[in-house]
Amino acid sequence: MVLRCLLAGILVLVLSGVFAQDKFSDNLRIMVNYHYGFTLPEYTFVSHVANDNVQGFEVALMKERYGRDEFEQAYGYPENGVSLFFTSLGNNDALGQAVAVNYLFRLHFVSRPHFRVFNRMGIGLGYLTKTHHLTQNPMNVAIGSRLNIHYNCRLGMIYILDRLAFNGGVTFDHFSNGNTAEPNIGLNYVSFYLGSNFRIGDKVERVQHELEKHKKTFYGEVIYSIGGKHTRAFTSDYYVTPSLAGEAGFSVRRGIHLGAGVDVFYDSSIKTQLEDLDKEYKPHDSFQTGIHLSQTIAYRKFRFTLQEGFYLGLTDPINRKPLYNRGILKYYVNDNWSVRIAMKSHLHILDYPEIGVGYIFK
Repeated sequence: MVLRCLLAGILVLVLSGVFAQDKFSDNLRIMVNYHYGFTLPEYTFVSHVANDNVQGFEVALMKERYGRDEFEQAYGYPENGVSLFFTSLGNNDALGQAVAVNYLFRLHFVSRPHFRVFNRMGIGLGYLTKTHHLTQNPMNVAIGSRLNIHYNCRLGMIYILDRLAFNGGVTFDHFSNGNTAEPNIGLNYVSFYLGSNFRIGDKVERVQHELEKHKKTFYGEVIYSIGGKHTRAFTSDYYVTPSLAGEAGFSVRRGIHLGAGVDVFYDSSIKTQLEDLDKEYKPHDSFQTGIHLSQTIAYRKFRFTLQEGFYLGLTDPINRKPLYNRGILKYYVNDNWSVRIAMKSHLHILDYPEIGVGYIFK
């Protein structure tokens, strides 16, 4: 519940800047897309349930930035907005359908007057019409809650004819509850999409700034996070998972940061899980230590980071995975303090969500 409320708060915060130009309708486009694809089950037994193609429909409002600051120009005049998404999930009887509302952000790799190549990322909340039930819906072994996180990443192209434009590409979508309810295997799918969009209001001409030469900066950060998880034993117990991390990083170029650091995790569910397996528990089993590399995209005060970690010293006695990952969304409150939400995983297997606070020193 904390993670969901935090996500909703960030959604409202970011959307407050979506329509910040002179008129609401300036550079505003309405977009409609049709999706057709297939599921990517994390476990083979899910493929027997998701036995049909995925079909979806999306309506979105998007606004192109016109160059208010150096970030908008450096990122090729990005677009952001909000979308309403409806999709099947590969088996209407067992998995049902999903409805999602997302905040989205689109960056242009190639930006020409009539042709663009882009990457789009979106995150929001999704509602699933079918969930797991031991007697009424035992075939759904993927999702145990109706309210879930919906994440999507797209690559695509767009051809613009003044007000009317056509676009298409490929998208990856993921639904899960962040291991806050069981089961939480999650639903992943890839689809191809085609659609069009129409500019409603006036076109605002792009502003060209003379960008100053980027100065590489080095910084350090200490982060304390706390999360929570269920075990994969279909129990109602919830376990806290605090962690401490330190990282050193530097800005390679405007908007791109690289870093490396160390992590200490505490998982309060380890004791219960080892005892359920009739294995001996020692106090240090609840701790894991590791080192990580990170890659960050910076946009104004926001940071999106991917981390790849390797357990070193104290390892995970349950999953026995050598690697761990994090996806992190961070906001700089000021020059010294940051807040963030993150998802820790072992490759494609989600472990638990976190919220955290960091202190930055330069």
